[in-house]
Amino acid sequence: MQIEDKYNPLFGFTQISDLFFTDYLPELDGVSTQLYILCLYFNKRGKEITREELAAGIKVTPAVIDEKLISLENAGLLVRKENRIILQDINQKELERCYRSRTTGAMSDEFTIGRKVVQKRVSVAKSISDKFFGGNMPVSWYQDIDLWFDKYNFEPEVMFMLFQHCVQYNALTKPYVRRVADDWGRREIRTPDQLEKYLTEYDLYKTNKGKVIKKLGLNPTLDEYSEYILKRWFLIYKYDFETIEVALRNATKKKNVGLNYFDAIVTDWYKKGLRDKASVLAEAEQHKASNKGNSGAKTTGTAQKNNYQERAYDDDFLQSLYKDAQGDK
Repeated sequence: MQIEDKYNPLFGFTQISDLFFTDYLPELDGVSTQLYILCLYFNKRGKEITREELAAGIKVTPAVIDEKLISLENAGLLVRKENRIILQDINQKELERCYRSRTTGAMSDEFTIGRKVVQKRVSVAKSISDKFFGGNMPVSWYQDIDLWFDKYNFEPEVMFMLFQHCVQYNALTKPYVRRVADDWGRREIRTPDQLEKYLTEYDLYKTNKGKVIKKLGLNPTLDEYSEYILKRWFLIYKYDFETIEVALRNATKKKNVGLNYFDAIVTDWYKKGLRDKASVLAEAEQHKASNKGNSGAKTTGTAQKNNYQERAYDDDFLQSLYKDAQGDK
């Protein structure tokens, strides 16, 4: 017995996974979202489609379609192969991700945790749902919370603070929260005290970063490499801004000088064991005095006196230090 139904395409519907709304939508721009929905629609109909038809469907140019297809591919929603667009099964991807996270983790005491610990984890997950999701947190968030507990061994209070931190930055999206959780995990943050210490240091870093950006007239949205340079100065080398300002203070007198110039200076200080403003200034004065002494020695003798004008070594000491730093590389 064959069972058939009558289907009128005028009154059809296109299904979209809830995971799209919780995990992907917050990271997409409007045109990319429109394009993805349109791709789902044409995929359901099993019809071949051209770039021009996609462009006409959302009233953009074919060039914009190419750009947004790249964005959707980077987001993990589709794969482009020659003239084909393959839509990813995001439900299956989430299932596989959870399975891999469960089966690839090292065996440890985390898998034999006691009932009280489990109860605390369940309790904090409920608190997160009530506080930040109005009591309606999607199931996929519970899965991630459980995985982060196992992977990073966060104490329950730290897990709650993770969501609180992301809400304060208006970024309660799955990709962003994952990045923050991964960052805290790499830093071996486990307890509230460890987290408070790190957040205090990071808040100071943001303040110092703002001062550097203002001093050098940089774009407030730094690229990844520039961000790494500033994090190295303040979080790894642990310099305060007063010390860094010694390198920056003559920036307005120099042309075409970027962060690499100052990074060479600051890194040279660190290699020499100079850790504060006083030691940096003392070393600079010693360097200038040494240069002046060498200048006096080189200008003795009749031949030199007759053929060369004595040079006064009064250049900015930062230039000298920069040359030294380049020589070390």
